[in-house]
Amino acid sequence: MITSFRITLLCALITFNIISPVFGCGDFPPRDGFDDPDTSLTGTTYNPNYGYSVVIPKGLIGHKAAAPAPYHGFGIVLSWEPRSYLYVDGSYNSLDLESLQEVEKTHLDWLKDESGKIISVQHKNTKLGNLQARRYIAKHTCPKASGNFIDDYTFAFSKEKGIVYTVALLTTVERYEKDKRVLEEILKTWKLQSIK
Repeated sequence: MITSFRITLLCALITFNIISPVFGCGDFPPRDGFDDPDTSLTGTTYNPNYGYSVVIPKGLIGHKAAAPAPYHGFGIVLSWEPRSYLYVDGSYNSLDLESLQEVEKTHLDWLKDESGKIISVQHKNTKLGNLQARRYIAKHTCPKASGNFIDDYTFAFSKEKGIVYTVALLTTVERYEKDKRVLEEILKTWKLQSIK
């Protein structure tokens, strides 16, 4: 089941320009699709499909998937070289995961499969809006890129566990402290909203 889910997820995330480095370690996202004004987002953005809102910090532009793809979330390119990417997502809990620790383990298993080496992982319980959340910060290498990378992920379930919310930063060790400030701004403004 996980293998078929990963294939489905990979296809969906590539289509939506929302993906973790386990599928593009150190060089995601591709540059295509980031110049379409119809996919640009600024300021407060509300996702009626998955019921959340967030404020994109001033001076930054988010990009969502082009229609007719469903609106799961958006990504912000903080740097092309070295690659640094932040994304916000809401997706159905297709694996029927029961705990945030299971969500975290699933992502870390993917990272172990696709990265060069996981150097360290820090875990903690936290909040996303008013929801209980789990955050991990993984330092790792990538097979086709030099240097060390950081994946900083925060996950939360909707109240009935039908949706997994994700806010993630994928960056280099050198950029992490600077880029983490943007991540913290996004995390502070994330709010649960009604689904329409």
